[in-house]
Amino acid sequence: QGKLKRRHEIDIINRMSMNSLRSLLQFFLGLILCQHTNPFVFNSWKLKNSASIIMDANINRKSTTSLLSTPSLIVFDLDNTLWEPELYKLRKLERSGIQPIAGQDVKLFPAAESIIQSIRSSPDQWSNTQFAVASRTKSVEWANDLLRQFELDEFFHHIEIFPGDKKSHFRNLKEKSGVEFTDMLFF
Repeated sequence: QGKLKRRHEIDIINRMSMNSLRSLLQFFLGLILCQHTNPFVFNSWKLKNSASIIMDANINRKSTTSLLSTPSLIVFDLDNTLWEPELYKLRKLERSGIQPIAGQDVKLFPAAESIIQSIRSSPDQWSNTQFAVASRTKSVEWANDLLRQFELDEFFHHIEIFPGDKKSHFRNLKEKSGVEFTDMLFF
């Protein structure tokens, strides 16, 4: 089963455009160079689904993006990417009429916090990159409130939080940002 999963992931990667692969490689190299020791939760579900949504399958398309460029739009999921636990796991708070508290009920992953701090501390390096959130949670008000509590609401240029599917989120992000899918990177 491990070999089948690996073959499936290789299949997906082979369908990505060279532009997206360069952006992905450059971003991961940046993470490595920054010596982040706690990587994002980047599971095969996200890779599989985001690749089909945001990555151009046309491998033959010529790319003008250099290997050293950054993606035009970097999109983060919330649950199990920026923070934990997943918001649906806090339903007992909801039943009690209690809002989750950032840093207490919901915690940012240390690597996510470190990366955001790094981006904030070097704005020139990221001046051509927009940041966004795409989350399918039913806890829309909670998610927006937690972004405010973590002081991340102003960090993100675009916020797409609603139940549904990632395709809708990414169509909206493409329209709002003006960035093509091939120039997006999704975690």
